[in-house]
Amino acid sequence: MPRRNRVKRAGGARFWVQLEHWLLDTPAWRHLSANARVIYVEIKRRYNGKNNGLISLSAREAGDAVNASQQTGARALTELSDHGFIEITEDSTFNRKVHIARRYRLTEAADDRPGLPKMASKDFLKWAAESPAKSKTQFHRCDATVSPMEHEPAKRGVLTVNSSMSGTVKPETPVSQFHGRNSIRSSASQPHNRREAS
Repeated sequence: MPRRNRVKRAGGARFWVQLEHWLLDTPAWRHLSANARVIYVEIKRRYNGKNNGLISLSAREAGDAVNASQQTGARALTELSDHGFIEITEDSTFNRKVHIARRYRLTEAADDRPGLPKMASKDFLKWAAESPAKSKTQFHRCDATVSPMEHEPAKRGVLTVNSSMSGTVKPETPVSQFHGRNSIRSSASQPHNRREAS
């Protein structure tokens, strides 16, 4: 009787996806992107306890799982493979009649294919993040720091090497700033000055 009540309270929910804490605490899992984590849950959702190594998931289905494109799904699958959470057991095939998606194996569980070792490899435990020196970073010219110009009076006829425009010659005499209004005022004031002088 108590057993029947437990089944009734379950409401028919017999399947679930289990993510153990020791896996979530690994550096490899913490380094995964959000899309890769969602797709890992989708792959594990297709694992029924006896089909590890035969789990099929296409890049299009992976993209649909994160509401993104097929290319996004393919990148997330590659990320999971590089971090050691999944392994490709059979590549995709396509012909005129049928299209078979790739098949994967969860490394955290035992391999269910016949004639193969049953132990879980757990390759993600061997993953280590790349050091900053080895990591590939994109460099742009705008990211380079430029030393500020030195505000020192340059010698006449000497190239200013430390300035941002190296190779330019400083003029020998400074150019005076002349404005047109100054000439108008000076011409207008000349007759007035002559009258006062007379």
